[in-house]
Amino acid sequence: MELVDTRDLKSLEGDFVPVQVRPRVPIGNMEEKYSQESLTLFSIWDLVVDNIKEISVVISIVTISGLIYSLSVQELYRSDILIAPVTQESNSGSSIEESLGRILPIDISVSPEKTNQYIEILKSRTFIEDFIRTTESKSIIFSNKWDKDNKRWIGIEPSDYKAYLIFRKDIMSINQLPKKNIYKLSIIWHEPEQTKLWANNLISSLNLRERKKAIIEAEKSMGFIQKQKESTPIISLQKSLDDMLLTQLSNSMKANINEEFSFVIIDPAQKPEQKYYPNRSLILILSFVSGILLSFLYIVFKNLFLNYRVYRNRQ
Repeated sequence: MELVDTRDLKSLEGDFVPVQVRPRVPIGNMEEKYSQESLTLFSIWDLVVDNIKEISVVISIVTISGLIYSLSVQELYRSDILIAPVTQESNSGSSIEESLGRILPIDISVSPEKTNQYIEILKSRTFIEDFIRTTESKSIIFSNKWDKDNKRWIGIEPSDYKAYLIFRKDIMSINQLPKKNIYKLSIIWHEPEQTKLWANNLISSLNLRERKKAIIEAEKSMGFIQKQKESTPIISLQKSLDDMLLTQLSNSMKANINEEFSFVIIDPAQKPEQKYYPNRSLILILSFVSGILLSFLYIVFKNLFLNYRVYRNRQ
């Protein structure tokens, strides 16, 4: 047997005496093993070998759980549409507009303030609720509560506000691209064709809504200005009213000519061919890695617990 020198803790003079060290007990009884050596003396490989069964069970459970989740979760698809505020250059190719531009000062550019206003309208409750009603999308959003065969609701019809909340928080998102005056509107849904329709129709609906609003406002203003002009004998005031009338006529013509009134579509939404979520390969990889980490934590806490028991038994 191997002999080593160690300090006798009971010796008051500090003499060294030979102490016999017991041979290492074969792995099997973990508690007896840890009673002989500290945990810090074992290598990582020893820990893995000692607990290979437990490690395999933990990794298998976590990986299989990830696989079951990835197969059970509903598949989602995403369609993106790129839009930009209307500028003078974006519609410079219109022959009608070029002809009218020689007569009237038509400026179709949208200011940054107006662009922000259009973005907020696009995200607003009023606009989204109106869009859902117009496109009859509530039955699509709440398809589990809609009887498609009988064209009626199963139970109480969901409110427009609830439909708006789901559409705004879970389906639609819009963000400005970094350092560019371009916006990306994204639609996420479990039907690929529907994502394309919603994305394109949202921008078309906004452009149509703002066009109609601009035409109505311009016509009302022109009617009012015309009445004021007819009732005003002052020539200088009439000239000012003529300028105001010309401005409103320009606004009306701009709204009538340009279908892309608020935003010009740079890249329309397409039907997605690949699912957006879930990424099953990534889920499996993350599940496997998580299983390894959890098994490592299990080993650490298990060994700490065994060492603690040994320490308590020695007291």
